[in-house]
Amino acid sequence: MKEFLEAARKIYVLNLGDYIFSPIMEATIALSLSYRDLHLKNKQRQPFFLSFPDKHSASIWLSVSLLTNLFLEDYVEQIGDYERNSLKKGDKIEIFDVVAEISFVSLEKLFLKFSCGVQIELKSKLRKQINKTDKKQINKYSLYIKHLKEYKKKRNPISKILEAKDDTLIINEGDLSSKVLLVTGRGNAKNLRSILKKYEIYNEPLNKVFVENKNLIIKKDLESYKNAFDSSVSDKENLFKQLLLTFLEKTNEIEAVLKGQLKGSLESNTFLTALFKEKLDDLRDVYCNDFPEINKINDKYPGIKEGIPENIKAVIINEIEQIDLYKETVNGFLDSGVPVFVITDRYIQRATDLSFFDNFFGKNPDALRINWNRKKINVLKDSVTESNVYLDSMLWENCLQYSIQKITITVSESNPIDKLLYETQKIIKSLEGFELIQEAYYKHLYPAAYLFKNSINKNRIVDELVEYFNVVLQKNKV
Repeated sequence: MKEFLEAARKIYVLNLGDYIFSPIMEATIALSLSYRDLHLKNKQRQPFFLSFPDKHSASIWLSVSLLTNLFLEDYVEQIGDYERNSLKKGDKIEIFDVVAEISFVSLEKLFLKFSCGVQIELKSKLRKQINKTDKKQINKYSLYIKHLKEYKKKRNPISKILEAKDDTLIINEGDLSSKVLLVTGRGNAKNLRSILKKYEIYNEPLNKVFVENKNLIIKKDLESYKNAFDSSVSDKENLFKQLLLTFLEKTNEIEAVLKGQLKGSLESNTFLTALFKEKLDDLRDVYCNDFPEINKINDKYPGIKEGIPENIKAVIINEIEQIDLYKETVNGFLDSGVPVFVITDRYIQRATDLSFFDNFFGKNPDALRINWNRKKINVLKDSVTESNVYLDSMLWENCLQYSIQKITITVSESNPIDKLLYETQKIIKSLEGFELIQEAYYKHLYPAAYLFKNSINKNRIVDELVEYFNVVLQKNKV
């Protein structure tokens, strides 16, 4: 494992600049990127499963680490694209708000000349900072040096991560187009988002560096993409399509451009989009008084079918149940060349989960997985030679604790309260917009239930905890 990590560090970005991960997270990132490379060469039929003693924040750390490596690919590609653009001797350019003139240019080298006569060779990685300009007056080299120092102080975290040794380089975050989809699982979204807000790198919270809905797409499940890979038209969709086409064909009063746009979308089966819905709303708003049947047709519109966001490069699933619930969607991502990672742990919520892995891998022997068991964790622990502060310190500490713990299991008859707790947890997890009730449940009612279960006599603390929960429930219930 030590040799594997040493080799991986030469190929991949396994840390966030000066902010480092524990050995188990470094190894997880390296293995995941290796799986992605394998998937790009030869599409894998199954996701890559990564099992922790306690997954904690592993899905967040894997998401931002994959994005970091994808950003590096975006950045390198942009440099190549830019260097193919035409620049010639005598062109006036602007860099760091300073105007200079190109005195020599080739594929390998570029020299700039300033008004004071100074000429410098511009580093190849700084060519991305150049913009052609119509300004005629070129500036002094001293102004260039002044502005360069100011820009160094403004370097964004991504620049510091990807170009740690070159403090002159500022990467344009707007040019980083890769995206990662993180599926949190029900009841986990708030906690994982709080981690992005809590942790900082280079004085910026992670949610400002890896911006949600820009590069990091966060969903509680895969419901939004359930039909994204289904090109067929359902009976409901087909009914709407036929009704509207029939209406448009028999009606001559509809404005020609709008009519043509609607018919074009219907005939090409692209009518489950936001753009089509806007045109349908226009039809209703303008013509519903003259043609009342438009309202009836509009009521049968099946809704917008959300497509896959552009430039999705990886899917990370933080809840193993999603694999069964959205099997076709997961296969759709894999078939389209997008690697899928499943983060899981040893916490069991249902008795059926105990046999999930045996059943799944029995049916899918070619699926790839890594199980971070005691033996592997101890190998990683032995590779640590110095004390470090890790971004994922809590995850690492939980793994270390697991590697040395001894478990004694005492078998007894089940208690009816166990079933009630399981059912209430399912309900609490499914609540959307009732975070205060969820928090009060785990803080008061859940421990009260266990105190009641394990107490011989009536316990005053149990009554107090139940009352605390009830107060929050009454204040926040609908």
